[in-house]
Amino acid sequence: MNQFVSNKLLLAVSLVFFSQITLADSSEVDTLAIECKQLNKEHNSSKALSVSSAILKIDNKNIHGLICKSRALAELDKPAEAIATLDEAGKVAVAQFDVLSVMTIKGSVYKNIKDYDAALKAYEAALEKAIALNNYRFQRTEYNLIAETHALKNDHNKALENYLEAGKLSANNEERADDYAKIAAAYSILGKTMDAVQSQLKVVVTVENTSDLDLIAESNLLMGQYYTANKDYKLAEIAINKVTKLAVEYGGAYWEAKSYYALALTKRANQELAAANDLLAKAKKINDTVGDKELSAEIQKAQNS
Repeated sequence: MNQFVSNKLLLAVSLVFFSQITLADSSEVDTLAIECKQLNKEHNSSKALSVSSAILKIDNKNIHGLICKSRALAELDKPAEAIATLDEAGKVAVAQFDVLSVMTIKGSVYKNIKDYDAALKAYEAALEKAIALNNYRFQRTEYNLIAETHALKNDHNKALENYLEAGKLSANNEERADDYAKIAAAYSILGKTMDAVQSQLKVVVTVENTSDLDLIAESNLLMGQYYTANKDYKLAEIAINKVTKLAVEYGGAYWEAKSYYALALTKRANQELAAANDLLAKAKKINDTVGDKELSAEIQKAQNS
């Protein structure tokens, strides 16, 4: 074999070997990226940080590794490092989803450390980008996050304005129910009780054919709350009693206790104090078997007031 052929053969073998290593590394990165994402979902941030380091050791510009690292650092209360990592991620992000994700996560890091102006700036930049890209999913996300941030700043009119925009972009019944619920809550905070009632009615109608009994119960209890605020006491009782019936039928002791507590508040608002006290006692007795601490505190507070 002459030297020219020998060199060509050596080059071909080398290329195949390098290709196999690259494919192996790529496969390992993909597996680690899935693991890292799941660990962040489970709030196992220390482990996620370790896995993200393994990804970045293989490929120091891997977008999934950088995003995972930033989420873990934020959860570990290291916002400055998280932002710095997101800045790195922003330089290498190419796919539309990754670009918008980096911008959105940055806003959430700022929001979590209560730098609301910086958070709004990041979310608004992401919204502008999402509009330019005709990405309706991220547009809805940004409107909701902007609304939440305005609410944290106690600017509830701005919050409502953005929740309404998000509601225009809901793509399915689950999203519609979520958006209507946020709009109803915003109206309620602003004292616009009839608007809250009308928006929450849309939630109830949207979820009534689902199999999610928790969602049905929660939406009807809120319906009762908004009816009560609007002094529609009979309608409030109808909505709340629907939850009691469901809870008894399907053995949901928590929701049964919560429905009695909600009805007690409605009775109290309507000056039916003896009935309210009886319902609170009933709610407490059932919840004592459930052991829900938050509901227990709410019942106790109502009994002491």
